Amino acid sequence: MRTDTKQLIETNYQKLLDRLTADSTGKALDKFIEWARNFWQYSFCNRLLIYSQCDTAQYVTGIRTWNKLGRHVNKGEKAIKILAPRTFKTTDTDDDGQQLPRAVLYFVAVPVFDVGQTSGAAFDPSVHTVDSTGQVDAAMAIDRLQTFAADQGIKNVDLDAAAGINSFIAGWANKDGISIADNGQDDYCRLATLVHELAHKLLEHKSSDKDLRAAHERQAEFVAFNVCAFLGLDIHSEIYLASWEANKVNLSECIIATSKIIDKVTAVVRQAKPVAA
Repeated sequence: MRTDTKQLIETNYQKLLDRLTADSTGKALDKFIEWARNFWQYSFCNRLLIYSQCDTAQYVTGIRTWNKLGRHVNKGEKAIKILAPRTFKTTDTDDDGQQLPRAVLYFVAVPVFDVGQTSGAAFDPSVHTVDSTGQVDAAMAIDRLQTFAADQGIKNVDLDAAAGINSFIAGWANKDGISIADNGQDDYCRLATLVHELAHKLLEHKSSDKDLRAAHERQAEFVAFNVCAFLGLDIHSEIYLASWEANKVNLSECIIATSKIIDKVTAVVRQAKPVAA
C-alpha cells in the first residue's frame, strides 16, 4: 500500500475513532450508522473515510461526474479522499519455468466532492442515495446467508437447533458449524443472530480462546449491528454488549477486524427481495 494511502486511512480513521469514543452515550455511533445508510454503495472503509472528512455529506462523486451532471465544484473546496482499486499486470514463474500472468490489486487515494461543494443544475441527493431495495425479506436473506456460508466452507448451518436448558441463547458457533436456536425468535432476530454467528466463523474465532472471548463477542456483534443497521433493522446491540463489557469496546479493534466481513455479508443480505408493500 502506498505511503500516502496508508496515511490517509490512519489519519482519518483516528479522527473518526476519537470522535466516536469521546461520546460515552453512543449517540455519535448511532449518528454515523444513520448517515451511512445513504452510502450503501460504498465499502465500509470508504464510508468511514467520507464521514471522518465530511459528516454532513449527502452525495459524493468525482469532478468529471459532477461536470456531466451540469454542476461544477466551487472554487476553494477541499476534496474528500476515498480509496479506489487499481490493478497492474505482472508475471510469476512456476516450478517448470513457465511465465504466468497475474493481476495485482492495490488501492490509491482519489478525490471526490459532496454535492454541497458544488453548484449548477438542480440535483436531488435523495434520489441517488436512498437504498431502493427497501427492507429485506428476512427469510430469503437467511437462505442466501446459508448458501454463502457453504461457499465459505461452513457446511453445517442448523437453523432449528434445540435451545437446551438455556432458552436465552439465540445461537452459537463452533468447529462443527453454526446453530440458531429454535426458541421463538422472529425471522429478523434470527437473521441478526445468523450474521453474528457467521461473523465468528469468518473471523476465525475459536471457542478455546477464553481470554479473547469478550473481544470476539464484541467484534461479532459489531458486524451484526452494522449489517442490520445499514439495512434499516434495529437489533438493540447495546443489550447484548452490556454482558460483554460494552464500556470496554475498542472501536479501532472492531473496525480493523470486521470491515471486510461487513462488506461481504451486507452484499449477500442485500440481494434478498424487498418485502411486498
